[in-house]
Amino acid sequence: MAASFTSLVASPGSPEIKGTGVNVPNIEKDTLKVRNPAILDGSQAWSVYVSLETSNRNRTSVNSELDARYFGKQPHDNEALRAANQGWRSNFPTLALAGMINQVVGRLVSVIDNLRTLTNSKLRYGDEKVKADMEEKTRKFQDGVTQTIRRWRGWRALVTSICKEIVLIGYACPASVDQFEWRPRFYRSDNAFIAEGSAQYPESVQTAGFKQSVLIHEQFDYISKSRDEDGEVNEAESRDIAEVAGWNVEAVVDALNNSMPKQPTRDANANAARVYQDMAREINLGMSYQTGSKVVDWAILLAQETDTGKVSKFVINRNQSHQTLFQKHSLFDSMADCIHLFTLEPGNLAYYGSKGMGRTLVNITTAMDVAANDAVDAFRLSGLKTLIADAKGGINAQIRVTNPFVQVTTDAQLGEQDFQFKAENFVVLYSKLGDIAQLAAGEYLPNQLSETKPGKDRTATEEMIDRQREVEAQQAFVARFLGQFYDMIFPMQKRLLDPDSPDEEAQKLQQMLLKEGLTRAEIEELRMTPCVESIQDLAQIAWQQISSLYMIYKGNPFVDQIKLLKKDIAARSSPQIADELVLPDGVDPTSAAENRRLQVLESAAMQLGDPVEVGPRDMDKVHLDVIDMQTQQAIPGIIAKVRQGGPELEGIIRNLQLLSAHAAMHIQSWEIKSGKEAIQQIAPYKQKQQQFENLLKQGAAELQRFRTKQAQAMQKAQAQGGNGQQPPIGMPEHILKITSSLDYKSAPDDIKRQIEAAAGFRPSTQGAINAAMIRGQAGAQPPQTGQMGRVPLGFQPPIGFKPTPPPAPAPPPAPPMPARA
Repeated sequence: MAASFTSLVASPGSPEIKGTGVNVPNIEKDTLKVRNPAILDGSQAWSVYVSLETSNRNRTSVNSELDARYFGKQPHDNEALRAANQGWRSNFPTLALAGMINQVVGRLVSVIDNLRTLTNSKLRYGDEKVKADMEEKTRKFQDGVTQTIRRWRGWRALVTSICKEIVLIGYACPASVDQFEWRPRFYRSDNAFIAEGSAQYPESVQTAGFKQSVLIHEQFDYISKSRDEDGEVNEAESRDIAEVAGWNVEAVVDALNNSMPKQPTRDANANAARVYQDMAREINLGMSYQTGSKVVDWAILLAQETDTGKVSKFVINRNQSHQTLFQKHSLFDSMADCIHLFTLEPGNLAYYGSKGMGRTLVNITTAMDVAANDAVDAFRLSGLKTLIADAKGGINAQIRVTNPFVQVTTDAQLGEQDFQFKAENFVVLYSKLGDIAQLAAGEYLPNQLSETKPGKDRTATEEMIDRQREVEAQQAFVARFLGQFYDMIFPMQKRLLDPDSPDEEAQKLQQMLLKEGLTRAEIEELRMTPCVESIQDLAQIAWQQISSLYMIYKGNPFVDQIKLLKKDIAARSSPQIADELVLPDGVDPTSAAENRRLQVLESAAMQLGDPVEVGPRDMDKVHLDVIDMQTQQAIPGIIAKVRQGGPELEGIIRNLQLLSAHAAMHIQSWEIKSGKEAIQQIAPYKQKQQQFENLLKQGAAELQRFRTKQAQAMQKAQAQGGNGQQPPIGMPEHILKITSSLDYKSAPDDIKRQIEAAAGFRPSTQGAINAAMIRGQAGAQPPQTGQMGRVPLGFQPPIGFKPTPPPAPAPPPAPPMPARA
């Protein structure tokens, strides 16, 4: 095969190929142009793939042994025990390794399940006015992507497989090797091969190989994309589509026609050790794979180009023909769009340098199995007796049981010393081995506090210090895993939102976001925005910090209490439970109190006739609730005044019109901030506002009728020369001139008192008492609900303002002076 590569060098313009690995770039010195692609064709791709798989054979053997121990392999070889006449010995696994591995796997899966959203991509905004709209669109995008991914049936299987592989083996490499397929495929370590020396991030990987078997109907779908209305394949158009995509139609047809049931040992260069472990677990060793479904075996190779960093893809048939089924140069933008590397620990910073808990604990847990089996054997032996016989004569013994006696007839001598079994020694040994295992994996195991020393009680401070140390040790582990997890979510997000994607779920998601008000430009911006900025914000360790902060800042007016409450509930349970328990329209009680107090002050200002504008940070619903309470108190009094009429109605209506206009501005502000989702919540406030405006219009009409009636009465009094209620007799002439145009009967009480005092009469005190009652003077109580006096809405006059007191009565005339003698 190497000869075929070197023979390609036929002319100065053709690529220069050397050896059987990845091509040297052959860079032109003048133009720095790269002449050679990383992989020339399918033949070279197969050679590179074989070298990757072969170099992984020893790792597959080690990993298969870890798998066996994890699934419960016996600590001793049964054949070896029987050969040594020790078949009587106990030989069972305690599954200590599986117990520790499952703790960590469950913890990592729980971290993913408790994430509220799987992406934190956000729209950027510079204007404060559009902040609320951008945040709402961002939330819809995050929820849409999260729901689509979690709705995929294979999602939980993917997450669980990744977590189990990296905890047990130490590394895992799920991959998305199709251009538009957003669902990554999990490739176990015996099916995914990374180039030696690759670092723990995708861009450092030059070549990656994957072993995959596809069912024949799945393979046929790749070359039958075009169908007519009856579902029949359009041969010509399907061939064109498949060839443009990169498929070799003739080779695919041959592979389909020669497909066979899956055979794990078909490849000579493959190590099927882990496959045999799977078969043993499935109790399938004696069954033939010839009855299984027919498949086409793929060998997939991804190679990163030297000059652009783009990735070329090759698919080779793994059967004897090794035909090239697919070939496409520079298909992906980067290796990070294809493969997703997970490692448990930094190790030596190489991908294969990460050692899993399986390799760390397998020897310790095997010793625990052996200790447990030896303890069982010792217990069984402790109930037996020994017979000492001559080696030449052997033993001739007959044992008969006659209750309550055992009769032994033998020529051997019964031993006096029995086998001893001390259970406490076994307990100490097994516990000590368990402690060693926990120390080896302490940073991964959750909630493993050190044990109390015998004879010494631990203080609360010591417990807190141990807990803090454990949290610090686990924080880096969880954050590291989440960082790798979001590196996988980002390509999934990019494929889901790709406008050219033919995937049905991707198209549904995009249509949903467009209907929710997002534009194509906004979707593209979110699509290309990284899924997360700060891993610490998303790590489960942050919830523990929130729980401690909740007790400190609970009720603090400078902290958003609703957000603090939701985070505390999420820390103790999950974000989903927090969303269900906390009211969706809940507001910060401290902030709501401030807004209620502000609205009361604004209403008092409007009583003085001053209009008040609405602020952009006002909580409109809280303000409207206060206004609604005030208007409900005032409506009975307004109705009574409308029926009675009188000049006081003018000031009341003027102040209430200011309040009504203020409420209308809050409704408009609420609509702008909340958008369409708050329409139903705002509707009752709009209805009440309309009813209140109608009542004010009725009061204004009644006031106009009163003024007309008053003007007609005054004209009639002047025409009749003072008929009806006349001013007091003896009123000075200049007062008569002033009051000639007034109707004394309908004049306010203050005016009546001034007229009476000017006429020389003692003014009436009844009106002053009523005025004092209304204004809150002379120790009177404030108006009750529904009463309307001179102060609208039942509020006290603002501080610093007092009603004008009634005029003091005129002093009596001084007595005449006696005449001088």
